[in-house]
Amino acid sequence: MLLQLGNKVENSLIEAVPSESIDTKSMTKLDKFSCDYDLDNNEEKIELYTAARRNEKGEIGWNDGQNWLLVVWDGQKAYPLLSEYVQLGSVYFTVSKNGIEDASKEISHINAIINIGTKFSVTTYSFNKDKGGFVGGIVYNSKDTNFVHTSIPDY
Repeated sequence: MLLQLGNKVENSLIEAVPSESIDTKSMTKLDKFSCDYDLDNNEEKIELYTAARRNEKGEIGWNDGQNWLLVVWDGQKAYPLLSEYVQLGSVYFTVSKNGIEDASKEISHINAIINIGTKFSVTTYSFNKDKGGFVGGIVYNSKDTNFVHTSIPDY
């Protein structure tokens, strides 16, 4: 859980839950990516889901808002980085690495982007081996903005 108190943003720890406790059967997978986030020589999967369903033509039937899930799967464990209802908007993610030459110290960052007509936010997550989970915090959160254009494509 991310805590925002006024303009102050606090990092929070997202701990693992059993993989079987996260139900994605009634959701639509929009994107996936594999990467060794915890440097254990096994690639974990990051996946983005929405509650909106595809029709027989493959088109997504969007409602005014839907539940979204951004999750990292690590064998029998899962890390639900983002699980929230987004009204009149979409969620996207990027993955980046810090570029350290020593691969054993390389840190991957997962950035969740929430784009709605009146808000744009970016939250970044990275795996913290000492804490045993992902540490996340909001790095950008627009205020009272009415976006009139975005080049971010729809799904």
